[in-house]
Amino acid sequence: MQQPPDPAASRAVLIGTAGYANLPELTAVTRNLVAMRTMLCDAELWGLADASCRIIADPEKPADIVDGVSEAAREAKDTLVVYYAGHGLLDADNIDLHLALRHSREFRGYTALSYHYVRQVVMRSPARRRIVILDCCYSGRATHTLMGGATGNDLAQHAVIEGTYVLTSSSRDSVSLSPAGEVHTAFTGELLSIVHDGIPDGPDLIDLETLYTHLDRRLRARNRPPPQRCNHNTAGLLPLVWNRARRAPRKNAMSAADVAARAWDVGMRLADVLRATGHNREAAEILTLLWDARDTDKPPDDLQLHLHLSQLFNELGQVDEAAEVLREAYVNLDESHPRDVLARVSLAFARLIRERGDYAKACDVLESAVESLGDAPPATTRAPTADAGYPGVGVHPEVEETARLRPPAVPKSTDVPRLRMCGACGAPDSGKPFCASCGTARDNG
Repeated sequence: MQQPPDPAASRAVLIGTAGYANLPELTAVTRNLVAMRTMLCDAELWGLADASCRIIADPEKPADIVDGVSEAAREAKDTLVVYYAGHGLLDADNIDLHLALRHSREFRGYTALSYHYVRQVVMRSPARRRIVILDCCYSGRATHTLMGGATGNDLAQHAVIEGTYVLTSSSRDSVSLSPAGEVHTAFTGELLSIVHDGIPDGPDLIDLETLYTHLDRRLRARNRPPPQRCNHNTAGLLPLVWNRARRAPRKNAMSAADVAARAWDVGMRLADVLRATGHNREAAEILTLLWDARDTDKPPDDLQLHLHLSQLFNELGQVDEAAEVLREAYVNLDESHPRDVLARVSLAFARLIRERGDYAKACDVLESAVESLGDAPPATTRAPTADAGYPGVGVHPEVEETARLRPPAVPKSTDVPRLRMCGACGAPDSGKPFCASCGTARDNG
């Protein structure tokens, strides 16, 4: 499949003079430069890197142009693009084209840059394809700001370089317009429009000859000077930019959210594999990366990461880290989470608190979980399984765990109040007229 020029191996130099001391202003030229750069750097069209597309605006002296073109010409290996917009001047003694500078004067070739020097620099470039676009000519009209034109040979013929494609805005006996009130000059404006909108009946990639054909047709239809071109070594048949009107949308394009979700899923699966094979530390590192990448501005929808990471931290002896992970999970519990998630988080947090010696806090956590379930069934004497945390059929593990977490006997002290227990099920007394676990009326005695 054909591709546009390699952006990494290509260079572009966009030159334009909008302000003059001795010639009419061409304010549209400044907008030409910006729009041309945007077009060439658009990834949907070509994708030239910003650093590879240099603008030389309002050059003061010939070296400003020649040095910039020379640098790009040396670096370009695939394609070199040189664009100029401004006044085109003639010298009084020869027919060479001169590119106007800020202080150039008509028929004073020594005040401008002879195109001869640009042609020499481009000719020496190692680029396999060299494209020169000239939007300039000579003379003026009363109702438009005009750019001068070459006489004698056509401008395209006069500017031609062996092995290049030269595209110009006018012939020897016509003018190039910069119509008053329009954003761009006539020639560049049509070129930008064609590339930006694409060619519905054109090829997938727009080559220079296709671009010229449509540019010529559209300019003639508007009664504007037709463009000229010279094509050597079939350079015009090589593709330049993607045809936006024909290019199909990218298939299987993934949004940033899709990529993040995929990375999350892969990370969780990889951590499971590592943990199953005994590589707990590596699994913890993977989950820690996911933990650091989480969005802390909104509550998590899925608390599986918290549960897995806290368990790994606990197994690795990093108890404080495990507690912090579980604490965040616990404070984010709400009615939007499934009942089994609420149960697992509450149990895991309560067990960790119990292992750290805070039995009363562990009971508070479990009691809060039981109350949030609302319709918890009566307690059972069935022993919890090794993987307690998933509710059994008709039995809530919080109820079982509450009974199993009865605090050990401690010496009576004024500093450690004695916990009251339900006489029927042994659950902590919540202070209500009835037991929150089994519903038995509290014995006031």
